[in-house]
Amino acid sequence: MSLGMMNKKITIFTKEQTYDPQGFITYEKENVVTTRAYVEEKNGTERWSNLGSFSEATIMVKFRCIPNRVITTKDFLLYNDEEYNILNVENVKGRMMYMIVHAKKVVASNG
Repeated sequence: MSLGMMNKKITIFTKEQTYDPQGFITYEKENVVTTRAYVEEKNGTERWSNLGSFSEATIMVKFRCIPNRVITTKDFLLYNDEEYNILNVENVKGRMMYMIVHAKKVVASNG
């Protein structure tokens, strides 16, 4: 994967649960990292048809590993001002050089 292909900006963040003064639960976003990545949206290619176990994924993101940080399915992804739930995190060839993330777009329940 060349750096020229990793030309999209993504942000990985976590959501911390807090309580407001009235006792209601709110979530605060805490940015983990902002980096460049290769982004591929879901389409009808053979690669996506072979990802049967990740059929609900709407986006695939490849990026360089972040030193001293483990990305998990508890984290979230922000791309083009849209939020995505991380479904799967894969270390390419186990060499800790690149990560592949499959994610699903978050759609608000009120529209």
